Amino acid sequence: MAASVNSVLPELSTLSKFELRPLPCAFPFECHPNHASLTREVDEWAIRSLQARGSMPKRQMIIESKISAAACMTIPRGRDDRKMVLAGKHLWALFLLDDALESCRSQEAARVLARRAVEVARGDQLEGMIQEERELEEAKGFARKFAIQEEQGDRYNDQSRGIPAKIPIQEDPGLIDLATRGMATKIPITEEDQGRDARWALGLFREVVAELRRSMPRPMFDRYLRYLDRYLEAVIQEVGYQIAGHIPREDEYRELRRGTSFTEGTSAIFGELCMGLELHESVTSSRDFIEFVALVADHIALTNDVLSFRKDFYAGVAHNWLVVLLRHSHRGTGFQSALDSVYGMIRDSERRILGLQSRIEAQALKSGDGHLLSFAQAFPLCLAGNRRWSSITARYHGIGNPLITGVEFHGTWLLHPDVTIVI
Repeated sequence: MAASVNSVLPELSTLSKFELRPLPCAFPFECHPNHASLTREVDEWAIRSLQARGSMPKRQMIIESKISAAACMTIPRGRDDRKMVLAGKHLWALFLLDDALESCRSQEAARVLARRAVEVARGDQLEGMIQEERELEEAKGFARKFAIQEEQGDRYNDQSRGIPAKIPIQEDPGLIDLATRGMATKIPITEEDQGRDARWALGLFREVVAELRRSMPRPMFDRYLRYLDRYLEAVIQEVGYQIAGHIPREDEYRELRRGTSFTEGTSAIFGELCMGLELHESVTSSRDFIEFVALVADHIALTNDVLSFRKDFYAGVAHNWLVVLLRHSHRGTGFQSALDSVYGMIRDSERRILGLQSRIEAQALKSGDGHLLSFAQAFPLCLAGNRRWSSITARYHGIGNPLITGVEFHGTWLLHPDVTIVI
């Protein structure tokens, strides 16, 4: 039987603070040497693409999200600056697509949007053939479908789910867009918003993936498409769980997050691309390689779920490792104990990552595969980069937050609906 979100959130309703110790990470932080110019170029592209030139709040949101800088933190040894810029654009397109999917009111609606994203990625009768008007009309079709569902009683109602609306509704319509909502906790989605979300998400994704097709060798791009399919299916499943109020078990959630993190695409394949590497299919299909990437995805999900907890908490999102552990642990397990368990899981994943890294490096040396050796040495650096990005992004911690200084933080975390506060 599906576990109700309400079975956990009442326990969290009295939570006002917790102790955040330094998050474990056994790998050093590196950043791309050209990060300033690369980040600036991707920021400027995002500002143009999101039509934020005339809006200082939107520009601030884009810059402080640090999404444009994330690729420089997670792929610090990229050798091709043009492909590093593409990696930054891809992260923006993916975040927008992810937010649009997660805003869907039904699994079917998410599946329709995901199917369109797959068609865009594959170029099926789309590239150079679909005009903007057709995309806009289809986006409006999504919105009309959602509006009908709401009129029939499928409206998302926080109060009925036992989730108090803890922040006031943002009233400035100029800020209510997909990118802004991805950084807020409670902003309603109108029909106009939903249509714009789908149009922007698919439009930007189409632009980026077209460049991706031109930049990747065919076997690499085929692998990207397989990973994209898995990611989209995981997000569709997540949407269904969230709508049903189902909190998955630990094993279910681990597999779900391995999919929704899209580590294979954003860090593994883009790391390979930006470093000028080509891994043979016999390598990427090997058990050691698959487990190596999966464990890195686990680490990323665990770290993100800790640092995004405030945002998830006020949005009523139950898909977070801390909530999963609270729901399925023994009665009486407290929040701090759940957090300690997450730290232990991070350390365990690091131990296993280091063991696999050593084994893969030894295999690469034995076979003379310099590409695999370079990949094995560089890939886990994305873990330190992810921890740094997750610590400094306004997406998790609020716009204009003086806490965001560019370094990780720890201390007593005071829960606040608008910003992260740590003393």
